Amino acid sequence: MRRTPQTFLLLPAFLAMAVAQICICNSTCRAETDSPAPSKTQATITGRVIYKPGSGPRWRFARYYVRDSKKGWLAEAIVVLKPKGRGRKIKNASPQTAVLDQKDFRFTPEILAIRSGDSVRFLNSDPRVHNVSASNAVYTFSLTLSGGAEQVMKFPRGLGVERPLDIGCKLHSTMRAWIYVFDHPYYQITASDGRFQIHAPPGEYRLTMKHPAGGFESSQSIRLAAGENRTLDIFATGRP
Repeated sequence: MRRTPQTFLLLPAFLAMAVAQICICNSTCRAETDSPAPSKTQATITGRVIYKPGSGPRWRFARYYVRDSKKGWLAEAIVVLKPKGRGRKIKNASPQTAVLDQKDFRFTPEILAIRSGDSVRFLNSDPRVHNVSASNAVYTFSLTLSGGAEQVMKFPRGLGVERPLDIGCKLHSTMRAWIYVFDHPYYQITASDGRFQIHAPPGEYRLTMKHPAGGFESSQSIRLAAGENRTLDIFATGRP
């Protein structure tokens, strides 16, 4: 193909667009549940969150979060090791950008956990107009996104496991999601098999499990020793 002078003038623009696409992927495609390999002095706690129904009727939304009713493994629960002691924050050395999409009139994922300093890229993959809104003492926003639109928002302050951001769509009231913002990296959202694994330095912690869609909550004190590998299952009992 013959290259005209105009072709060479366009090449830098095409290269810049390619580099921009690579940068976007690097900043938004990292999995939030990636956990670095533990050092020899760190402890590891591994387990599952298991749903156990009470004596009454079963939780009607269990079918969305419990893949196997006999095993009861609960997906999309947040498990957190909170270091004891006020004001203990761990700097986020490499802020990331997570993605919260709106597709088929649902937020995807429904539960998102990030570090303070991270950003969230809000997307609308539906052809209809959606809204992303939340309001608490730290963050208040209302974003209206047309089909295919997106907006990035940074979250500089942690909220902890006690105060997740309750996300809604003002145009479609059945759409809900929750964003947890932490000042430390000791947390994980359970997978479809209910499993979690968290690495942390030895010390005293408050181990908390929450499932905001089900209203389940469990909390206990725990001490971890250097190099310890502990297995601990957590039970979500009763019916919301």
